[in-house]
Amino acid sequence: MGMTVEEHKERHRILHQQLDELFADYISHHPDEINFLQMPLKKLLDWSYQQTLEPTEKEKTNENSN
Repeated sequence: MGMTVEEHKERHRILHQQLDELFADYISHHPDEINFLQMPLKKLLDWSYQQTLEPTEKEKTNENSN
């Protein structure tokens, strides 16, 4: 059975939020990128996939934990 209209809307809301997070992550890693909105989508997707294999930022640790 398919999704209801409300479920479909909610799914797209979540996807949109996650896409915003992906764009923000890319921009934070490429602050000098010029014309970000003009770059090919494949460049973003390739970078995102590469992050699943070998992240360019070390995982944050909680130095205040005991």
